[in-house]
Parts: sequence; C-alpha cells; structure tokens
Amino acid sequence: MPAKDEKQPITPEMLEMMKAMKSIFVDEEDEARKKEERELRAKERDAKARQNAIDRETEQQRMAAKKAIQESCLHQREDNTYNLHGQRGCDGQVRFMCPLCLAQFVPGHPQYNDLIRRVSSERLGNARQV
Repeated sequence: MPAKDEKQPITPEMLEMMKAMKSIFVDEEDEARKKEERELRAKERDAKARQNAIDRETEQQRMAAKKAIQESCLHQREDNTYNLHGQRGCDGQVRFMCPLCLAQFVPGHPQYNDLIRRVSSERLGNARQV
C-alpha cells in the first residue's frame, strides 16, 4: 500500500472514468460558444497588435519628419536675426523655442550655449519671468 504522500499513477481506466465524468457536467454548446469567444478575442488581440504596430511606425515617421524640419530650420528671420522666443525660468535659465519649427532649446541642448552667445543681451533682458 502506498504512503499517504505518494500519488498513484493514473491508469487508462481512471482516465476513461474522468473523461466520462467530465462529459456529464460539460455542456457541448457552452464549450463551443466559449471556443468561439476565445477565437474572437484572439482575432481582436491580433488586430489591435497590428494597429499598434502601424501606429508606432506612423509615429516614428512623424518624429523623423519633425526632426528633419528642425535640423533644416535656421531659426532666423529674413533679416538674419534669430526668431527665437525665450522665457527665463525661476532657476534663472532661459529656455528658447523656435516658432517656425517648434524646436525647444533648454540648458543641456547641444545648440543652447551657442544660442545664448548669439542672441542679443537685450532680448534676454526682455524674456518673461516665470
């Protein structure tokens, strides 16, 4: 006789008996409906995943186009003066934005120090305090 903790192996007769017991309690129509619902959810999940992939690709294309526009923008008016709008923050740093390409220049941006030197000091003095 096996010990209490040991499990007895499932015999083919026991397997047949378990299948017969399951068939008593399982409704065939209910199982078919559940299977259709699972398949429908799987199709919806796949469609949503495809749409998300398309959305990510579209967003990447949009960001690439925005970056190309910003890189080609000179941030200048026709009279070669900078067309940047600045705002001095509470930390004393000036943050710029180009209204043509919507590029933002904050401390740490590669072009920020160059812009600070080039934009006239009077423009910096007129920047709004936040």
